[in-house]
Amino acid sequence: MNIRLSQIRFFVLSIGLLLFFPLGSIYVFQSGVPQPADLILVTCVLVGFLLGVRAPMKHSVVIYRSMAFLIWVVIISLVWVTITGELSLLRIMSYYIYNIMVFIFIVAMSGKDSDKFWKIIKYAALIGVVSLSFQFLIKFDFSLKSQTLGFNNPNQLGYFVLCLACILYAVRIQGVINRTLFLLTHSILSCLIILSFSAGATISILL
Repeated sequence: MNIRLSQIRFFVLSIGLLLFFPLGSIYVFQSGVPQPADLILVTCVLVGFLLGVRAPMKHSVVIYRSMAFLIWVVIISLVWVTITGELSLLRIMSYYIYNIMVFIFIVAMSGKDSDKFWKIIKYAALIGVVSLSFQFLIKFDFSLKSQTLGFNNPNQLGYFVLCLACILYAVRIQGVINRTLFLLTHSILSCLIILSFSAGATISILL
């Protein structure tokens, strides 16, 4: 039964990440609100928690600190909402809840079966690179100095690509991706960052 549950959890994680990475670069709504990829990922994370995912003891410190930080954010946000009456602060709080929930779920799953986990991450990230490449071919606009592709502004593109590059670097460290494929994807992502003209992302990728 435990083996079956573990397989279902990894299936849920696979669905969430394999859909998030290619769709995360496609903005349907205005900036500042959840996009379709976010809704898919948070649904998968909630299902994963309902299936009883538990973090290994070696990750317990990271989990507890993340939860403590989340509780602190919630308390501070609710206090400021009470003082100012600005309900928009609740939306900012929801961003923290979403990100920390996803973080905790991924950390917990990484300790279950390391090889399977990193393979899922690898394929999800590679699909993300393929998605960006197709968007480049379809949406590249010669009249624009800064490209956005499926995003609402260039900085969003630069940040997403930078995160993708860091994830692939982590995959490379784990030895799950070969050197040739890593260099190819890293070159593609570096070009996309340069095309975004995002100063912060460009400096980061060079470092």
